[in-house]
Amino acid sequence: MGMSSQKGFTLMEVIITCGIITMLVAIALPSYRQHVVKTHRVQAQACLVNQANVLERHYTRVLDYQGAPVAHCAAEIKAYQVHVELAPGGYTVVATPVSGHADHACGPLGLDQAGRRSPADTACW
Repeated sequence: MGMSSQKGFTLMEVIITCGIITMLVAIALPSYRQHVVKTHRVQAQACLVNQANVLERHYTRVLDYQGAPVAHCAAEIKAYQVHVELAPGGYTVVATPVSGHADHACGPLGLDQAGRRSPADTACW
């Protein structure tokens, strides 16, 4: 009878592998979260522009922003709540992050009838 060989991993190999996986997750997870926040922000920006286009088309027909329909994208976005603030002779379309999807870097996004964006930080737009 010869020596029997055992197959499998040693405890040390398993611990080292778990440590490597933990380090990779610790590095990748914050980057992934930032990517998700940025993706949600881009969706909200596209919806703001779409809603502004709906408002402008309505204005060209009736010369008033009152009574303009809501863009379909406002119901499709889960991370932001989109609403229109009408003022005499103008509007501001605002996308506010909902709880659980906070965008700490930019906060609420806005777009008015003159094309002014808020916040003015170019990293948010």
